[in-house]
Amino acid sequence: MKTTDYILLKWGTIKGYNLEHSDKTFELMKKYNSLGVCFSVMAQKDTQEQKDLICQMIDSFDGRII
Repeated sequence: MKTTDYILLKWGTIKGYNLEHSDKTFELMKKYNSLGVCFSVMAQKDTQEQKDLICQMIDSFDGRII
């Protein structure tokens, strides 16, 4: 993992990320995105499964969480 890897959270959901060195977290992010995301993070309404995936990403991630 390099210091450039991060997850950016806003309003309790994913606003941005760079996970090029974090394979497990990247796989969770792909699953999160496959469930549907809104272009506007303010309008995103995460499902319970997406909220659970965010928690799993945080637990599995060794980079910066902003």
